[in-house]
Amino acid sequence: MSDPVLTALLHAALDATAAGHGWIVSARDGAYRVVAAAGGPAPALQIGRTVPASAPVAVAIATGQPAARRLRAEDVAATGAGGFDGVPDALLTVPCGEAGAIELAGTRGEPFTIDDIEIVSLLAEVVAVALADAGDDPAVPSPEELGAELARLRDSDRSRYAFVARAVSALLGVS
Repeated sequence: MSDPVLTALLHAALDATAAGHGWIVSARDGAYRVVAAAGGPAPALQIGRTVPASAPVAVAIATGQPAARRLRAEDVAATGAGGFDGVPDALLTVPCGEAGAIELAGTRGEPFTIDDIEIVSLLAEVVAVALADAGDDPAVPSPEELGAELARLRDSDRSRYAFVARAVSALLGVS
């Protein structure tokens, strides 16, 4: 599931640069994973995708340097960049500190400009904070939080607790 804040920031970057596709990639635990995507036929399917360390977005994260460039069909390292189907003809990658990067791609007819880099760099500062705040999925309680909530439910509503306990037991395969 995509984070609505990251998705809104990505849409702002797309609108500001007239890019057709883009994603935000998180650099957590040594893996580069897509956490927000927009443009193209099925951006929701990009969420969770692992991006190789040789991809332009991973290079931007590793070096800390933004890059705006025109590409050719032979630039196979950029295949699928920004969620684009194939190799885009324009690519913009802007790191969000060490937390990740924004990558925008498309067929603009012209390369991204220094103004595009500056606008997306401003948004990248906000994305860096959002990525740092995301941490673990807040929708999934920690084992301690879950245990405390189950204990509270057991003490306050025994029948509901029994239903939840049976469901959890069935999911875990515990009898």
